[in-house]
Amino acid sequence: MGAYLNKPKTEITSNDYSNDLMSCGASAMQGWRVSMEDAHTCLMDFDSRTALFGVFDGHGGSEVAIYAQKHLAEVLKTTDGYRSGNTKQGLIEAFFKLDEDLITEEGLTELKEIAGDKGEDSENENEAELLAEEANMPLIELLERLKSAAQNQIESGSDDEEEDQEHENGNDKDDDENHNQDESPSKESKENGNESDSAKNGETKEVEENDESDKEEEEEEEADKNEDNEKGNNVDDAQEEDEHNNDEPEDDSDDDDDEDDDDDDNCPLMKSDEVGYDSGTTAIVALVKDDTLTVANVGDSRCVVCRNGIALEMSIDHKPEDTKELSRIEKAGGKVTGEGRVNGGLNLSRALGDHSYKGRTELKAEEQQISAMPDIRQTQLTEADEFMVIACDGIWNVKNSQEVVDFVRKELKEQRLKDDKVNLSAICEKMFKECLAPDTSGDGSGCDNMSCLIVTFDSIKARLSGKRKSQDSSDNPNPDKKSRTSQD
Repeated sequence: MGAYLNKPKTEITSNDYSNDLMSCGASAMQGWRVSMEDAHTCLMDFDSRTALFGVFDGHGGSEVAIYAQKHLAEVLKTTDGYRSGNTKQGLIEAFFKLDEDLITEEGLTELKEIAGDKGEDSENENEAELLAEEANMPLIELLERLKSAAQNQIESGSDDEEEDQEHENGNDKDDDENHNQDESPSKESKENGNESDSAKNGETKEVEENDESDKEEEEEEEADKNEDNEKGNNVDDAQEEDEHNNDEPEDDSDDDDDEDDDDDDNCPLMKSDEVGYDSGTTAIVALVKDDTLTVANVGDSRCVVCRNGIALEMSIDHKPEDTKELSRIEKAGGKVTGEGRVNGGLNLSRALGDHSYKGRTELKAEEQQISAMPDIRQTQLTEADEFMVIACDGIWNVKNSQEVVDFVRKELKEQRLKDDKVNLSAICEKMFKECLAPDTSGDGSGCDNMSCLIVTFDSIKARLSGKRKSQDSSDNPNPDKKSRTSQD
């Protein structure tokens, strides 16, 4: 069954947290996938009056997601930006620093340890399960599975033979042109969440961003050509990258199919089976400090705030076919196929890890085919903000942003009618069950790992409400007199 189990793993790991500011429910489920590659973090007391939440959706293995779960928060605290009170800059620095740390000697050692521990246990467990399934499987179904597996092996072998023949015929180019790039395994996902897909996402509101003009960006890009190869990891860079939020995705030319054989020739990067090179993760991190919510994102995990019942998207899904992403990928020597995959492999345009796509030493980190530059969005929380949902694409591929907000809002209302207390993780679990596909015969929706955090702002809302009432009282010490006057 390829990347899927014969039966889904529906055991759900859940936890609930709370402090004097907010409450959080967190849940994760493997589902139909042969392994669990998601990770998440929930640090209610990350810093003084500050909480940090994150979801990491791994691909090609779980090791980079787990590494980010373990280290991103501590890396953030060490950044110059965060220590100086610049949360946006701190998050940008943290994403790049963690991405660099992945391929240090120490980082690679830890990734291998994570992959070894998880891989061996998971492989043995899955092998035992598959053997048990096949032992009880009808003969016709078993033969069909074996036939499919054999066909896949034949196709794989054919590809290898063609590649070997090309090398024997001396078709290699210079080092900057000939090194083939691994096609990183990744999960199928529907295009969802971009500005151009607002109809798919239901009625949503977009948070305001301080974007630069296209003219300014072009001028800065031209100036960058004359600079040394140092990282431009600053807030302006992030704001420039954010401009793609208003771009329409471009349809790939039909010529992609005819040029597939040339994909590898266009990729100058070395092949690698190293962890961190052919594995990576999305990363979405939400930092709540007092009344300010700041969200940093790479990939297609998503954060949505419920504001007056309307979905306010605090992130954008990064897809290779988006105009800004496509331009960067092609400038870095990459190519996006008709299926929306970079060099036929990864179907994301930004991620942590995946360093086989980041080997152009003459380019800055944010200019590589796959970039670790996060989009940053920030908003002031108000009395109208009820909760936020942070989840991987296993949820968003089934429900759009507004549908998730409606679902959570309805469940919260029902819980509060029955009891004054709420169980946020129970809502996550119910959503998983509703999103889970009955089988794997469809387009993959509902067949992915699922991770979700629901955070309510009850205490923040109460404090803001009290602050507003106090301000109103101060501005109008005699409201009755004012009321009578206005009636007159």
